Amino acid sequence: MISIMVLLILFLVVLILSFSFHLVGGLLKLLYHLVIGLPCAILCLIFGLLLCCTVICIPLGMGCFKLAGLVFSPFRPRFC
Repeated sequence: MISIMVLLILFLVVLILSFSFHLVGGLLKLLYHLVIGLPCAILCLIFGLLLCCTVICIPLGMGCFKLAGLVFSPFRPRFC
């Protein structure tokens, strides 16, 4: 009887800890996106547009657009 109660308490502790780590991870991702990801992505898009104004720098502008996507969501898998 006591062993079942101990296992139930351990299960609840693990469940609560996993939920709290998931919540903290979500808050850290939101903080990253708002403070670092969004401003860097906007700057990369602006520089990409400026570089695409000249014919010679179009490849650099396209690289800036790819970098903006990578900066805004760094943990998403990339296939290209």
